[in-house]
Amino acid sequence: MRYLLLIFALCFASLQATVTVITDEASYQTALNAPVVVIDFYANWCGPCKQMDPILKSLSQKFPHIQFIKVNIDTFRSIASNWNIRSLPTLIILKNGGQVFRRSGVMSKSDLAGILRQY
Repeated sequence: MRYLLLIFALCFASLQATVTVITDEASYQTALNAPVVVIDFYANWCGPCKQMDPILKSLSQKFPHIQFIKVNIDTFRSIASNWNIRSLPTLIILKNGGQVFRRSGVMSKSDLAGILRQY
């Protein structure tokens, strides 16, 4: 029985989701093809953005069917401009390519989890 639990734990650990930091336009476009996507617009100099990091990482593991991505507005100004990003952090949730949620500012883990449960 112990061996089964160990095998299950190892398999589960390898399936845990992560937050993908977008590094190029191609990875951004690929990520948008997921059925549900959480886009975190951030900047390295933004203190509140850093508060969102552990929240998003934790929720990406709780909701592995959702694609979590981070877009640095200083690196990808055109993407930020296309989404009309004016405040940081800004979270946008897409479902089947359409925006279903948008909020600027830090969100609590429980508040964001409640929203993600809908998807």
